[in-house]
Amino acid sequence: MTRGAARASLALVLLGLTGCSAGDAGAVQNRSPEQVATDFVPLAEAVVAATATDGWTFEDSRPWSTGAIGGLRGQVCTGLPGKHTLQLLLLGKPVEDAKAAVAGMREHLEGHGFTISGQFTPESGEGEFTVSGQRADGAAVDYRASTSGQTLDLESECSAAIELNANVPVPQ
Repeated sequence: MTRGAARASLALVLLGLTGCSAGDAGAVQNRSPEQVATDFVPLAEAVVAATATDGWTFEDSRPWSTGAIGGLRGQVCTGLPGKHTLQLLLLGKPVEDAKAAVAGMREHLEGHGFTISGQFTPESGEGEFTVSGQRADGAAVDYRASTSGQTLDLESECSAAIELNANVPVPQ
């Protein structure tokens, strides 16, 4: 699959992923966008490191680094008027053993306070393997791995004050 086709597929998947994945779990949070962003960046770093692969990029093809984040998108939390979440999509290189990559991510997520909310293993053993996890505060991670590439879709807890589609500055 080409990078462009992968992005098109991701766009369709992402349309269904906006909003707080943990539903009401994020509703108890009233932290500022800056507080949420401060915690979100280390989450992104840890999850990228857990893949044990390099070459991650932002969706606009810029190389991944915390210093290059700049600002994060805010999106309305589903079912929680006035609450918003930060989101980040990262694209990675193909992996030879997607099943093992997803198993490793599952282990990482479970070891860091995430409850596994979904996992998909293709019947044929080939194709895209996925695992999704949520934390009690509402943060969520969706990881997909295949011989065509990897994706990390990260979502923060909900915050009461993030403007829709505003860029929240990332503390350095």
